[in-house]
Amino acid sequence: MNPSLSRRALTTTFFTTAGLLLASVTAQALTLSLNASPAGFTEVSGGTVSDSRYRISNNNWDMIIAPAGNPISGFAQSNLGNDAALSGNTYAFEAKYTAGTGYSFQIFGSFNGGTLVDPLVSWTTADGAKNGKSPTDSYNAILLNARADGVSTMTISDLAFSISGASTSGSLASPMAVAGGSMQQWLVADGSLSGTSWTLTGKLNGTGAAAVGDEGLKFDVYTKNVSLVPVPAAAWLLASALGGLAGLRRLRQHA
Repeated sequence: MNPSLSRRALTTTFFTTAGLLLASVTAQALTLSLNASPAGFTEVSGGTVSDSRYRISNNNWDMIIAPAGNPISGFAQSNLGNDAALSGNTYAFEAKYTAGTGYSFQIFGSFNGGTLVDPLVSWTTADGAKNGKSPTDSYNAILLNARADGVSTMTISDLAFSISGASTSGSLASPMAVAGGSMQQWLVADGSLSGTSWTLTGKLNGTGAAAVGDEGLKFDVYTKNVSLVPVPAAAWLLASALGGLAGLRRLRQHA
């Protein structure tokens, strides 16, 4: 075998493989997997940034945006009415994040026989840091969580998600209907979502709150940080490139 030809062939193979690896990194746009499987990631401890919540309570607030997901010391609250007024009714909602600005959560509908004009809570840069979190802190996952304890029910329907600066794969399950338990859907990105803007819309209906207390019937939209399981294909490309480099070195040593 001609050593120079072998070196040339191996060099071509190495740089082709390395080029594929480089292209897979540099050409990769931010991708968000809708309804992602928890098997592909783990939650980061203390990684919750925000919680936008609608609940049907006995006599307290019903809308909230809580930095770090803490409703007790949450920043923005709104009292829409008690369980007698809200239970069994369907309302439209909009959960929204604006890059560089922060969060808003809005509900549309009729309450207590009268129409409220776009009830809204928000947490933006103008409000500053709360609970050790800022409204533009980095996060790479969105969690939708519907909960209904006892004989109550929570149904989230007509779900629609849009995002700028990222592509999406998968789809959301709609409706999210739960009775006597909870249901989750994850939206997980391969990079930080704090530089993108997104909007989640849908309709919500909670029924039977009187017997379950303040936290037994609710819907949450969390922003969180998760650790992703490494992609095997990328690891294989890297190993191939490194193996090619080692082989090229050995060939040169024996030439």
